[in-house]
Amino acid sequence: MVKFSDILRCIFLILLTESLHAQTPFHPSPASKKAENLYKDAIVYFNNLEFSSALEHLYKALELSPDYKDARLMLIQTYLKGGKELDPVFELKIYEHYLYLFNRDSVQNADIAYELVKLIIRYPSIISEVRKDFTLPLRNIQRFLSSYLAFIKPDDSNKNMVNYYLNETKKLLYSVVNPRNYVTTPLSENINTNHSEYFPSITADDSILLFTRRFVTEDGSLGDEDFYLSEIKNKKWQTAKVISDLRTNQNEGASTISPDGKTVIFSRCNSEDSYGKCDLYISNKTAVHWSAPQNLGPAINSSYWDSQPSLSADGNMLYFSSDRPGGYGQEDIYVSMKDTNGIWQNPVNLGPSINTSGRDTDPFIHASGADLYFTSDGWISLGGFDIYKTTLTNDSIWSFPKNLGYPLNTVNHEKGIIVSANGAGGFYYGQHPSPEGKGFMDIYSFTMDNDFRPVPASYIKGIVTDEKGKKILSADIRIVNLDKPWQITNTTSDSVNGDFLVTLTEGFPYAFYVDKQGYILKSFHYDYTKPGKNRSKNLKLKLEPAKQGKFIVFNNIFFNFNSADLLPKSLIELREMKRYLIRHPKLKIEVLGHTCDVGTDSYNQELSERRANSVEQWLVKHTISSERLSYKGYGKKRPLFPNVSEENRQFNRRTEFRIVDVK
Repeated sequence: MVKFSDILRCIFLILLTESLHAQTPFHPSPASKKAENLYKDAIVYFNNLEFSSALEHLYKALELSPDYKDARLMLIQTYLKGGKELDPVFELKIYEHYLYLFNRDSVQNADIAYELVKLIIRYPSIISEVRKDFTLPLRNIQRFLSSYLAFIKPDDSNKNMVNYYLNETKKLLYSVVNPRNYVTTPLSENINTNHSEYFPSITADDSILLFTRRFVTEDGSLGDEDFYLSEIKNKKWQTAKVISDLRTNQNEGASTISPDGKTVIFSRCNSEDSYGKCDLYISNKTAVHWSAPQNLGPAINSSYWDSQPSLSADGNMLYFSSDRPGGYGQEDIYVSMKDTNGIWQNPVNLGPSINTSGRDTDPFIHASGADLYFTSDGWISLGGFDIYKTTLTNDSIWSFPKNLGYPLNTVNHEKGIIVSANGAGGFYYGQHPSPEGKGFMDIYSFTMDNDFRPVPASYIKGIVTDEKGKKILSADIRIVNLDKPWQITNTTSDSVNGDFLVTLTEGFPYAFYVDKQGYILKSFHYDYTKPGKNRSKNLKLKLEPAKQGKFIVFNNIFFNFNSADLLPKSLIELREMKRYLIRHPKLKIEVLGHTCDVGTDSYNQELSERRANSVEQWLVKHTISSERLSYKGYGKKRPLFPNVSEENRQFNRRTEFRIVDVK
């Protein structure tokens, strides 16, 4: 435990040097001969791992020659090697000795300033125990970094990191004086109780909130963790109910719920089928129950602690925290990807741009897939655990994190952030971050400061039925990003109520397919490239039986201007048609080409025929028998809508497939 006297001594040393002034170069007197001999003896003890004896000799040397730099640096190395076994407050000791050297000559010891900064970041409690001024660690970081930059060489390897730290420190200090635009509100008693509520997770349409509750017994001890779920009605969260299907005598902790609310991945500890201390499990929603949880297996779970999952919106990436060996700190963030067969692959560490020597936990991957929020005690902070945001760059590297600032982050612990699909706000949990809190830990909603909003995402939800709207259909639903065709979301409409939900990220065009054996394939095109105009949709999709004379309309087959040459992004649509024809081997179809009204009748007729033929030839080249195919062009004769706008013309420029035989 850190002694109060040690803290006061450290604070006193800091306050002595609160402002950085130009100094007269310091010229220490040479170490005495006796001090040098004590130093040499200390080296022998150090090499023999006799750290206590090494410390004893080094302190005696410094009593004789206080400015003996080599002895003081050796003292620091001894504390680093011995750690808490050598001294319970070894971090404070290291800080004091570094600070002594820096204060004696900030010019010659500029490199020590960087070591001081790393110590404050890693162990802020050595300063921030005095809560009257929680900006003190930040102001000292700023001072040390400025000193370091003033005297380093232009090609110094730490320069970029120092500039990053300095910029983050300035922003964080500014947010304390000029608070960022967050509005935080504790959730009602329907969610928060006098027990602990934490680890929130929410569906893409913000209609279902899943969280963990841990009861506190009458004697003050902690009980088991269980999952609770609340639905929103009339803009109010209803009384949360325990998910009894997932309730056991073990602790069910952190969880992530899929955008449609039908899949939960969670951590469970000390289970008989676990590989380590805590493992990740998956459960799927059936008609009225949750399926028996299945361990995600050794590809993801290790013999250590694996927890705090976050599932990407497309269901293909799983982020989580683990203390397995080979990381950068106590707990690191990892990601696992599904292969084309839906099998989770070995997880990959997210690297030093996110993970530190401390604890990096609570990852949340936003629906955009490009913004990751997490909790850490290893980056520039206001104290304790703060919440950060990192963004995936164009070269698929995560940026250095940005602290979300005050007042979302405080001197308390803020953790477990989740952000709504549209990026306007979200939820997190904290340890008494406000007097309105009801338990030891509570869940809070918040509105997001504009500087930390993610790329917005929308959703498409709906119900799939037969053409009369009476029979519920379980159909395959597939979303493909036309600009990034490897980004594919697959889901299935519910077999009981026919509902589905998928997310779309702003900035891209999408192809949307609904396919059911024995029914006409539906194809839609959604252009989400215009910022701020991408609203979520609620659809009622009625599928027609695949009968002779019925049409399959495709809206994502594109050609070069005034040409019958297929554009590369058309391959997505053509592959869907190929897949459909393989699933329906008895169908024979006619490819129909249509244009808008731009150009002469003869020109449009000829162009539509060539385009229809291009589609037919592509299918033939890709294993579909020519005996099942024919083509015809209609020019501009059969518009779906009046050619009065570019949007209507886009719908009219289409490729259709007419079923000519079903036997």
